[in-house]
Amino acid sequence: GTSKAKATKPERVMTSLWCAGFISAPLLSSPPFTEPEFIAEVPWWCSSYIDREVDNFLVYQYMVTAVYEEGESRRSNWAIANPRPNPEHPEVLLYDFDNGGTFIGDTAGSDQALEHYLNSYGYNYVKTEQDEPLDGYRLGEYNLIIVTTGVYDIGENRRIRSQDLRRLAEYLRSGGRVYLEGADVGYNYIHQDDGWGEQFLSLFGVDYAFDGLNFNDGNVQTVNGNSYFFGRDIEVPYAFRTMADQFIDELTVTEAETMFTAGGNVSSVRGAYYQSEYGYRSCVSSVYIGAMTGKWFPHTGSYAFRKILQFLISGQTPVEEEVSLPSNFGFRLYPNPFNSQLNLSVQLPEPDN
Repeated sequence: GTSKAKATKPERVMTSLWCAGFISAPLLSSPPFTEPEFIAEVPWWCSSYIDREVDNFLVYQYMVTAVYEEGESRRSNWAIANPRPNPEHPEVLLYDFDNGGTFIGDTAGSDQALEHYLNSYGYNYVKTEQDEPLDGYRLGEYNLIIVTTGVYDIGENRRIRSQDLRRLAEYLRSGGRVYLEGADVGYNYIHQDDGWGEQFLSLFGVDYAFDGLNFNDGNVQTVNGNSYFFGRDIEVPYAFRTMADQFIDELTVTEAETMFTAGGNVSSVRGAYYQSEYGYRSCVSSVYIGAMTGKWFPHTGSYAFRKILQFLISGQTPVEEEVSLPSNFGFRLYPNPFNSQLNLSVQLPEPDN
């Protein structure tokens, strides 16, 4: 069966307890409410729903019904919520499950590359410990969850635990936003015995096609980005024949749209984005943002990741934007303008400039 969540909107403003968006408190008072309005339907395995259509400081009350083939249950009791902003709470959860084996450039893992970009963009985030269980985190309190995974044959913990995959699947299906990155995002989880890996992957609107080759043979030299999604054509050089190029999964899109492509054996799809009819948004990539080695705008990992975050958080598909020109730069000549050989050096404030 499924559960239906219904909400009523008040006619007056209340300031009470803070709520993270879940149905969490019993009805304590009875302010005037409008008639119940159907807002969402979730599958039987999903016991939560993130209501993103609320306004801070207003009071909402919720009820649910269970739907069976035989019919619909009676309404539950009412639960009340009063959402309020909490600027100190991290907006993003970075789930570090790359088993420390995705050596990218001078970093020890793909998580460090993503951290660098999150810091440079000014996001308030928290990162889990390596391969840490998720039972200590209330996932619904995060606006975005970034999951970075490793290569199958590296590390002791090769796959995310089934109970954590279910938590992630429930968060996403309830209206969450997830970016999933890892060379074996398909191979690792399509073969998970209990089915939660396959269930989680299906929420990205893709299917697994091929495991890719050993990095000695090479998989990806250049990552091509969908011009509609990224707002322009991008061709980003990749760390070819390095550990970041180990068994890069090839995917097929089922409901999603292609985000990244690169030459492949079975499929060229290496990433996809998905705006679900159920309200959640997801992006998946088998190539690592941190292994995109381009240094010239817009053919950089920084540009690609910024557009992915823009889609996930705001829901906007990028449009072509003007190149941001530096307001100042350094320029010098040496040894002097009258020598037979002249060296010119330019310093820019940002690499993308």
